[in-house]
Amino acid sequence: MNVLGSKRQLQEERVALPREDHAKEPPLFTGGEFAQFFGEVQESIARRAYELFDARGGEDGQDLADWLRAEAEMAHPLNEKISESNDAITVRATISGFSADDLKIGAETRRIIINGKREETSQSDGGTGLQASLRLLSIIDLPADVVPDKAKASLQGKNLTISLPKANAEEGSQISK
Repeated sequence: MNVLGSKRQLQEERVALPREDHAKEPPLFTGGEFAQFFGEVQESIARRAYELFDARGGEDGQDLADWLRAEAEMAHPLNEKISESNDAITVRATISGFSADDLKIGAETRRIIINGKREETSQSDGGTGLQASLRLLSIIDLPADVVPDKAKASLQGKNLTISLPKANAEEGSQISK
């Protein structure tokens, strides 16, 4: 009876695990979707650059400085680790404060873009809601060509893993068939 009770207790403990411990898949964009996704990222940077231009009173001649400042405000380097095997590249990054629903990942042949945005509303002492936005943008160059359409991404807790099969590994497997 003790063994049965132990198994039943173990099963109940497994069921009671918080959902955050389960891996979730953030959206991953490739091909034409990637181009649209990248356009949205550039549009966000352009909007912020215009806000900076406007805040300076619309003074001409600082457009590059405004763009670079907007990019710097939005682009946050991640502590990522890139590992490479004969047939794949794996990118691992720690992403705090974002859920899989807050993230968008774009994959191209030689780079990935991780974009995150989370809106928060908190109550001030006066009872009004304060809106704040947490943003993340990271562009990571890859050491080899990959097959973007076969990339997979998962977020478990704050650990993001992106697996990208190498292009030359896929060509090799087609030749050997």
